[in-house]
Amino acid sequence: MLKIPVKSLMIMFVAGLVLAAASILFLDKAAYTLISTAVAGQQRMWEFVTLIGSYKWMIGLTLLITGLGVVLAFFRPDPVWKKLRRSGFFVLLSVAPVALVAYFLKGTIGRARPYLFESEGPLSFAPFTYQDIYAGFPSGHTTIAFAFATVITILFPRLAIPVFAVAVMTGFSRLALSVHYLGDIIAGATFGTIGTIFVAKIIAHKLGILSDPKH
Repeated sequence: MLKIPVKSLMIMFVAGLVLAAASILFLDKAAYTLISTAVAGQQRMWEFVTLIGSYKWMIGLTLLITGLGVVLAFFRPDPVWKKLRRSGFFVLLSVAPVALVAYFLKGTIGRARPYLFESEGPLSFAPFTYQDIYAGFPSGHTTIAFAFATVITILFPRLAIPVFAVAVMTGFSRLALSVHYLGDIIAGATFGTIGTIFVAKIIAHKLGILSDPKH
């Protein structure tokens, strides 16, 4: 992933945003109606899926691993603990900027969540309100789930399928729970994946991740 040219990343990023915009204009209404009907009565299951992909435990676990690496590397300067510390910082520093930008955009753009579908429809926006009910675009859960999936894949390529599967399920759970529209999910996946690769390229050089032949 880190070897993907910047130009290619920019093309993919723009393509993702264009797809999200097209979804907002032409697909979100139909997708909301279809998915709401299909998952009726399954709320508890999708709440559980959302918890699996929750950013809270992802960040908490990363902080724990990073802290453990820092302590162990300090008392026992073994290459294994140094690598653990370095990988932990790599995950945190790659994901955090993307997450912060996504949460800033949510309030700035101010897209109404599906809670207001009946009264305002899928094209309702209230920019700069910074209220949760107008914080639909992009999906924060989806952004962070895809960001973590991306950075974990960079470090451990063999885990790509399971971590991205969790990210996809997390995104769908947000649709199933009617807290986001399809366009919000597409934008979150775009920010979380492409945005994280952009940041990770910079962080990898700073931390020497690229010097590891496995990456």
